[in-house]
Amino acid sequence: MRKTKQNVQNKSKALTMQEVMAFTVPALGALLADPLMSLRDSRTPLFMACFASLFNLFGNFYLVLGPPQWGIKGAAYATVAAQYFSAVGFVAVLWKRPTAPIRLSFPKWNDVVPFFSTSSLVMLRSLALIVSISILTSAAASAGTISIAAHQVVIGIFTLCQFVPEPISQFAQSYLAKDTPASTSPDLRVWAERMLLKCAAVVGSAMFVVAFFPAIMPSLFTNNALVITQIRSVSVLVATAAGLLSMVWSTGEGSVPRDKLLTCEAGY
Repeated sequence: MRKTKQNVQNKSKALTMQEVMAFTVPALGALLADPLMSLRDSRTPLFMACFASLFNLFGNFYLVLGPPQWGIKGAAYATVAAQYFSAVGFVAVLWKRPTAPIRLSFPKWNDVVPFFSTSSLVMLRSLALIVSISILTSAAASAGTISIAAHQVVIGIFTLCQFVPEPISQFAQSYLAKDTPASTSPDLRVWAERMLLKCAAVVGSAMFVVAFFPAIMPSLFTNNALVITQIRSVSVLVATAAGLLSMVWSTGEGSVPRDKLLTCEAGY
């Protein structure tokens, strides 16, 4: 960010926000929603996400528009606080969960290896995506205010298309890892995998349409004519990438071999 060619005032604000937002990494890295998803509990993560969003919203109103008047720094602090309150809520729920209570102990290396060996490809995929988006953001920031504004609109929709399909693969991962008929019977497993592919195709098509929204209804995102022109110029490419990515995202974890999933489940 320090090497971009945007003006000093904008760069200073962005760096301030980035430095504060860095404190959210431990809370985000706790990965507390996935254990509940593997236990087929989707309500608790949804409740925690709504709680964090509302906390962030009211925190922004108070710290940015209220008496503190902290501006962009206040918005960053509100986001940090929301993530940590959400993480505490997740820990409290998992602590009381009788099926998989949290134990205060350091895992042994033999317990950790299956998790890393199973998730390594997904982690590399996510890392490659984040690095590529960071490079594009840097390039857009160097190109000027109009380009970075268009980039922010497009990347917001792209991120939505990236994370919406992921619960499908999480459910498939949980379902196929357990000793259910679909995980033990070859015919039923083939049926389950075909259903996963069909779901991926449907979700990919839906995300393709969603990614077109900024070009179809630009007034929902911006009123700047120059920004709208740049958004529409890349709409087809962005929609295609979003559709393909959502298909990959919704099938990635579901394609992990069952023996590794069972090993991770036993370790958990």
